[in-house]
Amino acid sequence: MIFERSRQTYGALRVHRELRRQDVRCSRKQVARIMREQGLAGR
Repeated sequence: MIFERSRQTYGALRVHRELRRQDVRCSRKQVARIMREQGLAGR
């Protein structure tokens, strides 16, 4: 998972950017919502 590989430092913006680089279609807000629901927050 991108968040874990970043040592839990990436927020929604960076996670979204990495997903787009991997050709995963998603919105930044969707990534932020999913991260929030799972209790994930960048440092």
